[in-house]
Amino acid sequence: MNCPEAGQAEAEILAAHFRHLQQLQIGKSLQMAGVGGQAHFGLVLFEAEDTELAEATMQADPLVSSGCMTGQCVPFQVVLQAADPYLRVA
Repeated sequence: MNCPEAGQAEAEILAAHFRHLQQLQIGKSLQMAGVGGQAHFGLVLFEAEDTELAEATMQADPLVSSGCMTGQCVPFQVVLQAADPYLRVA
């Protein structure tokens, strides 16, 4: 992360980011969220009715709105998906 604010403020922004993702999860729009490249980038997949709502959701993320990270909204369509690893087939 490259937060303009450092220290305690950065920790608070990160906690707010996590709460933002949890709200997307509760609302059932979050599909997946993760971090890569030694926390140099993150990926959030969520469903939105249109591009404007997707952009607004991304801009509302505290990591983006604080300037700690930049965001790019890209439409995405799943064509193949792994089977549920928790599903047991008898």
